[in-house]
Amino acid sequence: MAKISISSTKYLIMGEFNSNGIIEKTDLIGSFFGQTEGLIGEDLEFSNLQKNGKLGRIEINIKKIKDKTIGTFKIPTSLNKTQVSLVAAAIESIKKIGHSNGNIKITNIRDEREHKRKEIIKRAEELLTNLKEDLPNSNNITKTIEEKQKIKKIKN
Repeated sequence: MAKISISSTKYLIMGEFNSNGIIEKTDLIGSFFGQTEGLIGEDLEFSNLQKNGKLGRIEINIKKIKDKTIGTFKIPTSLNKTQVSLVAAAIESIKKIGHSNGNIKITNIRDEREHKRKEIIKRAEELLTNLKEDLPNSNNITKTIEEKQKIKKIKN
């Protein structure tokens, strides 16, 4: 299976789910692949997206409470805005997870490039601040040169 590296991820689909029964991660992944098949076109089916490197490794956090299961998931993609929105809407249409009835809600589609831009800007501001602090002013440079010249004259 192809996996997307973090650097090529454009969008991160984030969501939460609940199930009326005990399920495993593989049940949720199976639902993504099986229940979205044929809904929005062959080119946007999970198996094709993963095969073509447009879909990254699905991260799932599961919590079992008595006879129910809840959790969250993240799906990295390199799709465009329209495609990622269609895939996210198709995921929300899933009503069965494993052998249990379930519900899936997309909580956010994060533009990873924008997130990365904000981190870059923040770090650039820190670097610029450090650069400005390290630069001496011209008066200090002049005084340093004059003092070194005086020391040289005294030694000679």
